[in-house]
Amino acid sequence: MNKNNHNYHENEINLIDLFKIIWDGKKKILIFTIISFLIGFGYSYQIPNNYLNSLVIKESNNREFNKLIYIENMLKTNQTNQTNQTNQTNQTNQINQTNQRILNRFVSELIDYEELFITLKNIKKVRENIVKLPTENQKKILFQYAKSLMIVELVEKDKTNYIINFKWDNADEGREILKDTINLTLKNLEKSIYEELEESLEFEKKIIKNHDRIRLDYLSEQSSIARELNIINNQINNINLSSNVSLNINTADIAYYLRG
Repeated sequence: MNKNNHNYHENEINLIDLFKIIWDGKKKILIFTIISFLIGFGYSYQIPNNYLNSLVIKESNNREFNKLIYIENMLKTNQTNQTNQTNQTNQTNQINQTNQRILNRFVSELIDYEELFITLKNIKKVRENIVKLPTENQKKILFQYAKSLMIVELVEKDKTNYIINFKWDNADEGREILKDTINLTLKNLEKSIYEELEESLEFEKKIIKNHDRIRLDYLSEQSSIARELNIINNQINNINLSSNVSLNINTADIAYYLRG
């Protein structure tokens, strides 16, 4: 009888001890949960919110680049004359092509990050992060910042437009960075276009000077021939008057020294 009672007590579960074990486990879980929550909250609080600034850029109004097209056409001295209707069609196509070309060049100038780097260096917190670093490390950090600038291409029929997205932890500061970067990009693009026009102008000048030099050498040679032949007066008019057949002669085919 005593033996059976002893076995009964060995198999008996103490509910109070069990409750204490469960409660101690709950306290540990609760404490761990609170600590995890505080750590996560503190980490998320330290991470800055990124504000998105978006800007859509499209082709400019056709009239904006009329002067540029006119200058480019003036520099093309070897172009032949065409009918007014053809000229009108070509001019419209040229305006559209020029607008798209300028827009594409602007985007290419923007995504090389050169202007963005210059703008970012003027931002206080960026400047403080890189000022004491070697040049190579500065570039790496600037590239990390530059990833905040994204350009999305939109193709509509024969036109290509772009959306500029820029994320920054301060909305107002982000807008200023984007605005300053775009203005600097426009300034550099304008400068490069003017430089190209000046180079084209200098090239055309060289062509004209070379053509004039060849022409002067030819005239000097013809003048020497005329003196050797003792031709003083213009002989072309005499040839034309001597015969009705001669009137159909193209004067450009007649030796120039005959002009005296």
